[in-house]
Amino acid sequence: MAIVAALGVAACSYNAVPLASGGTNFYTTADDKISGKFLFAVDATSLTKMRVEDASKGYICGAHKVPVDAEAPFRSSVQQTMPLVFEESEMVAVSPGTESMRRDGVAGFVLVKVDGFQASVGYAKKFFGVDANAMVDLNVGISVVTPEGKILSSSVNATRSKITDGGFFCEGGSDATAQATSLAIREAMERVAERLSGSQKVRDAGKVAVATGSSSAPVSYHTRLSEAQQALAPLLPRRLIGAKRNGDLALIVGIDRYGRLPRADFAENDAARFAEYAVNALGVDPSKVKLLRGDQATRNDVVKALATWAKAEMMQGGSTVHVFFSGHGLASSDGKDVFLMPFDGDPTVLKESGIRREEIIARLSEAGAKDVVMVLDTCFSGGTRTGQTLMAYARPIAISPTAGAFPRNATVLSAASGAQLSSGLPGAKHGALSYFVMKGLEGEADANGDRRITAAELHAYVKDRVSKEAVRQGRDQIPELSGDGGKVLVEW
Repeated sequence: MAIVAALGVAACSYNAVPLASGGTNFYTTADDKISGKFLFAVDATSLTKMRVEDASKGYICGAHKVPVDAEAPFRSSVQQTMPLVFEESEMVAVSPGTESMRRDGVAGFVLVKVDGFQASVGYAKKFFGVDANAMVDLNVGISVVTPEGKILSSSVNATRSKITDGGFFCEGGSDATAQATSLAIREAMERVAERLSGSQKVRDAGKVAVATGSSSAPVSYHTRLSEAQQALAPLLPRRLIGAKRNGDLALIVGIDRYGRLPRADFAENDAARFAEYAVNALGVDPSKVKLLRGDQATRNDVVKALATWAKAEMMQGGSTVHVFFSGHGLASSDGKDVFLMPFDGDPTVLKESGIRREEIIARLSEAGAKDVVMVLDTCFSGGTRTGQTLMAYARPIAISPTAGAFPRNATVLSAASGAQLSSGLPGAKHGALSYFVMKGLEGEADANGDRRITAAELHAYVKDRVSKEAVRQGRDQIPELSGDGGKVLVEW
């Protein structure tokens, strides 16, 4: 026991990454969804500002910290819930205003706001090890405004707890906190759905909009799901626990709400979920996972992570750095360089505001990385997952990188080839490449059954499935692999 105590004295930080969960199980007396077109927005900024840490006392685990950032899972959960309540719903960044709603035939605007969030985790000593007991309290406000004014102002509360094994180094506190937060989010979404579905005023507003013929906009891309997409299996991030690689790092970036560009649907959800796979399947220590999303993924944020965070965490000459990016990408006008677009990226000054793919590899290599493995759920053709263009003069540019285009220590899996677009899967709330990469990391990509997944095996798995899903959407998309196909990504 003295050895255990000595190991546990140093304070560590284990990030808790909750899962997104829509309000699929809610009570309503209505037989149908609310008619009319409703816009909705999410204010979850307090979930970013309130980085809750473990404050438990006693025993050795009390020195450890468990930061929680539930903003992206909460946003995604609201996105999953609204189509269950409304016949037609669309997420927007800000309130459209009553005049805009009246002009565009919108029945109402729904704001879902996090009013309060508290989380704590304590540890109880048992015969072998400890138990981690997490408690989460979540308060959510709901308001609905129609062209005629506000018709609903309400709030819901969800309090959930979870007990898990604390682990040898108290790392189980992050699992308990993440699971308790996920449960609280799901319960809150169910209560939100109940309040909205059960509001006669909201239902009447939808009926009025339909009766006047003003709500005539077609169902949006987000709510038009094919039968195949509805049948997509849920992600199970703890299905495969790979060998621990405590020297490795993971830099994960996801941006779906850009400052100057169209949305990249589900990109932040991609990043939040991939962080779980980095820890579970890839074996990266939670303290060595850097997650940047939305407006926290500016060019400066990403470059700073490469220049300072990665360098400080690197085990010189022995670290593999996993880089995951979901969002927009663009190619230079001559097609020689490709850039990942940060939150503040501007296509009109691409070289100055974008982040060149090779620059990322070079910076990490200079910092001491042994290998760099990149998963890029983006295309460089100037298009989005929904077929929009990133700039008025954007055009597809054929880019077919060869193995020689990358340093020997780099392995890159890209979502699409040449002028193809990167597809989204509304049924899964993920990008196509991201979803199938994560399913592959659950063990499904192990083609020869040797309990190891190589880059080539993962590529073969996602190439087959992504291309089929793209065909269902009426487009071509063939993921590409550059670099060492024999690189072992997962073993167990």
